[in-house]
Amino acid sequence: MIPRQVLIVTAILCLLAGGLGLWAGIERVSLNETDVITAAAARWSAETGNDDLSSCVAFPHSAGEMWLEVSCGMGQDKKTYLFDKRGRLVTPDEGAT
Repeated sequence: MIPRQVLIVTAILCLLAGGLGLWAGIERVSLNETDVITAAAARWSAETGNDDLSSCVAFPHSAGEMWLEVSCGMGQDKKTYLFDKRGRLVTPDEGAT
């Protein structure tokens, strides 16, 4: 039977290795503004049926965990999307300026 201390040390080392791998993986993810704007434009196009993807523009968003605010369209087709620092859509805010 394996001594208890060996099992504890092995478990701790495995957890540390897993944590280090997760941290390194998150740090290596290279997400840029262009990818986020392109995703928002594609979503807006699918929702409105409008093909003019050049009508989307992004601004930095400084509140909380938000990273980018992407506005697409004009008039009644205008939608604003908020993205967090990992590039995830937080909420589509319809009609916002």
